[in-house]
Amino acid sequence: MPDDPSWSRRYSLPFEGGIEGDAQISPYAELDRTVIMAPRGEVIIGASRLVQCVVVEPATIGGNVRATAAIIGMFPGSAEGFKTTVGRGCVIEAHADIQGHVGRDVIVRRGAQVHHEATVGDGVELMDRCLIGVGAHIGDGAIIGVGATVGDHASVHSGARVPAGANIPPEGYWKSPTERLSSQDTVSLQLVDPEDEEPDSMWADDEEDDWGTNAMVKGRPVLQMSDFNPGTGRSWVLSKLARVAVRGGNDNQIRKADVRRDRPELVDHPVVKEVLRMQPPPTAVELNEMSWEALSEAYYDVYTGIRFNAGDNPGWQMLTQEDNDVFVLAVPQERIQKLVDAVNEEFHGPGHNMRITAQDVRAWLFPKVEWHPDRDIMFPVGWIRTLLYPRTTMVVVEVQTDRPWLKFDWGKRRLEDDRAHDDDWRSDEQLRAELAKGPLITAVGEALREEYASFASDAINIVVEWAFGNRYHEVLVLDRKSRKKLGGRPPKDYYETFPKQYTVSGPQPLPPWIELSYWLERESLNARRIRPNPSCS
Repeated sequence: MPDDPSWSRRYSLPFEGGIEGDAQISPYAELDRTVIMAPRGEVIIGASRLVQCVVVEPATIGGNVRATAAIIGMFPGSAEGFKTTVGRGCVIEAHADIQGHVGRDVIVRRGAQVHHEATVGDGVELMDRCLIGVGAHIGDGAIIGVGATVGDHASVHSGARVPAGANIPPEGYWKSPTERLSSQDTVSLQLVDPEDEEPDSMWADDEEDDWGTNAMVKGRPVLQMSDFNPGTGRSWVLSKLARVAVRGGNDNQIRKADVRRDRPELVDHPVVKEVLRMQPPPTAVELNEMSWEALSEAYYDVYTGIRFNAGDNPGWQMLTQEDNDVFVLAVPQERIQKLVDAVNEEFHGPGHNMRITAQDVRAWLFPKVEWHPDRDIMFPVGWIRTLLYPRTTMVVVEVQTDRPWLKFDWGKRRLEDDRAHDDDWRSDEQLRAELAKGPLITAVGEALREEYASFASDAINIVVEWAFGNRYHEVLVLDRKSRKKLGGRPPKDYYETFPKQYTVSGPQPLPPWIELSYWLERESLNARRIRPNPSCS
């Protein structure tokens, strides 16, 4: 729209920063060379970061918004009686022009325009130079392609994909949730569909108890990865050495000189020193085989689609009052069945006629807790609670497991004593039959304990790889001292074991744009910042 005066205004306004009039600005907001025009005092800005932006009243900007060189608001005379709003967690790139209502966690790419009266739903992505017309409506989770135009008062269905260059006419309607923008679309975390929170959910007929547990967990599990075998620091180093060996010479054997030339940062790594001492030197093929053998022993089904929010109760370990997006890691059902079959075979014989099933394993080793985010998954090992600020930051709030077989003092006697008191309705005969399964269940638990001992580092590895695979810039993980202040008793290695292919900072203060729960002291909380290591590709 080259004839629109708003098209050129973004290049002519001053950027030395300042406020004309009065505005309500959070003490945690970061305003860098940003101009605020609020002669009537109708601008509100939460704990957000604005760089070289212009904000014009009436406008409200929520917390955790990141905006660079954008215009937010309507200039006098452009439209009277309308207010510009930007929801929490939005990311707004250079030369974007927002005059309408933008929901939460929206990505606004370079040069995109949202005209007055337009409504953009939560989780939408507006690609470069797209235009949302006056009074148009964009449903939650939609993606508007590069250079696409949504005409005045037109509608785009929730989850739809409008391809690049498309032109939706005024008052038109677009519904194509399966159409993709390109072959390079990344896998996105499936957040909760609003319909999941309607009265027809699985909790519709239940009354909330005094703790409000029914309201804590929202959504339904969505399987993102099946039978996934995460890497380890050792497997990563060995795979890099295999690549060095391929480039080193005709015999493809690893040599210290080749490591110094191609990967000098790895020369002093303990795994590299171990490999360089081997005689004869291993070849690239042998190193690749060693790398596969060094993968985690555990296999996981990874679920998303779950949100957790315990509200303002300090006992539920909430870093902020925002919903936490949850990853749940579970034992694949096929693995459970293999263990059951192996144990039944081992205990089969004279005097051992007892057999167990996968349902027995679930009842004994995977007890369901209604207020836990993994409650609707068959064999969950544990979960990772995160805060997502799309395309910028993932904050890992908690890595947690409540499985009895991962406890330090777990054992047969404790397991059987707990099981004996689980249900009061069983007869003595039923109870004796149930407890007779104890040795078989214990054998399954011991096997699981051995395979999933690395759950903490596996969990961090999985969410970090997911974050950087989906274009997040950094991952923040609370250090152990901060996690203890938030609540709970985290084992030390849960928060200090990280993938080796990333740079990991020491403990640093949390960014000011993360709004903490009211009972937490910002000065006492620190996180480690994880970012990709350019030299370790």
